[in-house]
Amino acid sequence: MKKSGLLLAFILSIGMLYAQETDKTTLKLISVNELGILPAVGKNSSNTVVPQINTVFGIQVDDVFSVGIGTGVKFVPIGVFETYTYPHIPFVLDLRFYMSKEKHIPFLAAYSGYAVTTYTKLPPDYPFFDYVWGGLVFGGGLGYRYQINEKFGINLSFGYQAQQNHFSANNSTVGGYTHQLAVNLGVNIIGKNKLGTKE
Repeated sequence: MKKSGLLLAFILSIGMLYAQETDKTTLKLISVNELGILPAVGKNSSNTVVPQINTVFGIQVDDVFSVGIGTGVKFVPIGVFETYTYPHIPFVLDLRFYMSKEKHIPFLAAYSGYAVTTYTKLPPDYPFFDYVWGGLVFGGGLGYRYQINEKFGINLSFGYQAQQNHFSANNSTVGGYTHQLAVNLGVNIIGKNKLGTKE
């Protein structure tokens, strides 16, 4: 979690420093909508590959970085050997730093927040615990955006995410993380009209 916070702070600080160097700061609304897959990784991983849907709504500053609130639905394998898959709904702060203002745009991304499970009752044959609920979620990665025109872009990204889950039974609670790679394909919709400028 600490590494994710450092990456969020790094991306935000780069964007703010760049904005201070420009004569004008332009603000535009941006929506990022993605479909992806999450291959599980780790010592006890079952190598399960599950889907996810993400949407982020925020503000893009000077076509250099964006900050937004993200949510969606993602599936997370849980259990001793990750044999059960449960849908989670995340609520995250999403930051992206764009390394170009041209059509071909590499970018860095990081996000952090909390995700809840839509089902909490574990199967009867699950060992030791009866209930599960979500926890912290964080991740980041590298991506590429092709800007079709001023309003639309297509992006492809690769990264990593960790999802915390809590388990309980007989007044006892324990927690653990599921580690997943993330491959996402998405569409960016950028507001044509500027929200405002700072001279």
